[in-house]
Amino acid sequence: MKHFEHEQLADYWLGDVSPEAEAAIEEHLFECAACSELLAWVSRFGEALKAAARRGNVGMLVTPEFLERLVREGFRVRSYAPPSGGDVQCTVTKSDDLLMGRLRADLSSARRIDAVVSSESGTMNFRIEDVPFRAVVDAELVWNQPMDLARASGRDVMVIRLVAATEGDRLLAEYTFRHTPTVE
Repeated sequence: MKHFEHEQLADYWLGDVSPEAEAAIEEHLFECAACSELLAWVSRFGEALKAAARRGNVGMLVTPEFLERLVREGFRVRSYAPPSGGDVQCTVTKSDDLLMGRLRADLSSARRIDAVVSSESGTMNFRIEDVPFRAVVDAELVWNQPMDLARASGRDVMVIRLVAATEGDRLLAEYTFRHTPTVE
């Protein structure tokens, strides 16, 4: 008996399979305890990830539409939009649910974009590869800063660089966030 991979069961759980594939997976799950257990794990993982994201504790890039949806759902969002090449003073309070950085740039010439997050001195903290984006002149990406990290942070500087990764990391835009803790 051939078992399903994590990715296939994740697609099934997300509802991202054809009706034919869905029927085949369900038939297999009825007969296969191992795949049923794996699907249960995928489901628990997915729910935990959704809960962490809704608490604002997953550092990720989201679409402006996703941000608008969260605002419509009643999330209290603090957002900052430094100009490309500029910086912004920022903070977060206990009453904020999410902390977002709105990154506008001309992405019309890019084929693949990576986001490089570093300290002010240039030390790279991490890199998000192959960021989904729209190749337009006035594109916007939205950075979700993990709330627990932001609340625990003292004075700090975070630099986000958007680079065209297929062109030797050609710099497309750079944003500096100067965080100051809020005393409440």
